[in-house]
Amino acid sequence: MATGFYSESKKANTIGPGLLFFETEPPREPAWYNPMANMPPFAPNDNTFVNTICIGDRMLALTDSDVMLVIDPKTLRVLGDNAWEDDLKEAVCYTGSAHPLPDPRSRSGDDWIDFIGNTGFLSEESTLRIFKLGADSPQLRHSVADVKME
Repeated sequence: MATGFYSESKKANTIGPGLLFFETEPPREPAWYNPMANMPPFAPNDNTFVNTICIGDRMLALTDSDVMLVIDPKTLRVLGDNAWEDDLKEAVCYTGSAHPLPDPRSRSGDDWIDFIGNTGFLSEESTLRIFKLGADSPQLRHSVADVKME
């Protein structure tokens, strides 16, 4: 998949900056000039997308956050973030799921159920917001239910 991480690595002719689950063997050169070199905005960090779904005419790459990437299905190039046209995200959206489930009640068979996790800045309460994503508008999530967590 043609991600920013892939492009940066090709340009540098080595493993580029970015967050990894484990360090490489041999280890990457430390960025002594910038200890935050592997963090956004210094590194693309778009190499963590683990699942893809097709919804309507879009292919989306998913990770365990609220971000989904639009992918060109022919070239596998990343076209950008799927820009949400809703307000399901609150002050702090700390998680999402890369593993949506097909909506069993979908007439088209092209609708998905997923969730995001929200909290406030000073709140001790979190909310899992369950939403439906439909082929008719892949940029608009429809809230199904909120589950309060203490």
